[in-house]
This record gives sequence, C-alpha cells and structure tokens, in this order.
Amino acid sequence: DLADLDNQRITMERLKTTLDGSGIVAFEQDEDLRYRWLFNAPNAADGESMEGRTDFDLFPADVAAQLGDVKKRVMLTKERETLELPVPVEDGEFWYRVDIAPLTSRGGVAAVATDVTALKESQGQLHVLMRELAHRIKNLLAVIDGIARQTAKHQTSVEGFEEVFSKRLRGLAAT
Repeated sequence: DLADLDNQRITMERLKTTLDGSGIVAFEQDEDLRYRWLFNAPNAADGESMEGRTDFDLFPADVAAQLGDVKKRVMLTKERETLELPVPVEDGEFWYRVDIAPLTSRGGVAAVATDVTALKESQGQLHVLMRELAHRIKNLLAVIDGIARQTAKHQTSVEGFEEVFSKRLRGLAAT
C-alpha cells in the first residue's frame, strides 16, 4: 500500500544520506545478481541507474567473476561470507572488504563493501618496516658474534671473557 511504499522510500533515503561520503557501499541484488539498488558507489553512479545491471557492468571480468562466485555460494549455502579484493582504477587500485548476506525471504543477496585501501597500504608499509627491522637485527647479531669470537680468541678464562665481552657490548650499545 502507499504507506508502506512511503516508509520504504524514507528508509532508503535515510540509508543513502547516512552512507554519503563514508567509503561504504551498500547494495542488494536479485537471484540473477542484478542490482535492485546500490548506494554510494565510488564511480558516483546513482542507485537508480544501476537497477538491473550486474557486476560485469561495473568491474573488470575477473573481479566480477570472483564476486559472482561468492554471491552464488552465499545464496546456495544461506551463509554470510566476507572477502577482500582489489578493484583496478585508472591510477592504481582500491581494496574493498565485501560482507555478503543471503536474502532468504526475497532471494538474492545484500552486501556492504567498505573501502580498506588505506589499511592495505598501511599493512604494506608495516611489512616493509618489519623486513628492514629483521635485516638490521641479523646484522647486529653478526656483529655480536664477531665480538664474541674476537674476545674469546684473546681470553684464557671464562671470567676474563665475561668481563671483556660485557665491556665491548656496553660500548656497542652506547653507539
């Protein structure tokens, strides 16, 4: 009836307003994976123009196929799934975390895709820093090994080794 349609329109308007500029995309697709609606798409397409279109209309074929496989599995198993995938753009790529849920009463899927590009970039930088740190630790261990060998070569007692080695390590730490 008209009251239900008006309530649905108001709800959708609230959702659209809430998502605007958030980096979160929300959408619903039918059993054939055609969009019923889509809000806040990064390519600035409005939800109405997406009605009836598929992922193959939006994404490269490999991305669309990967999304389609997961969405079909979600409809079949009636279990939520989450995936992260890169979406190529002209000047690089965006990463999205896509949470997909089955719509058991209406058929199809509903999903939320969150832009996690900044997180992926941070993880990449952290990985580089961790590799550099591991490299520096290995170098430092090699230096310590060399100090220990040189110290042991010239000492005749454990006590003498401990005293000289300890002084050399403190000297290294002070640099």
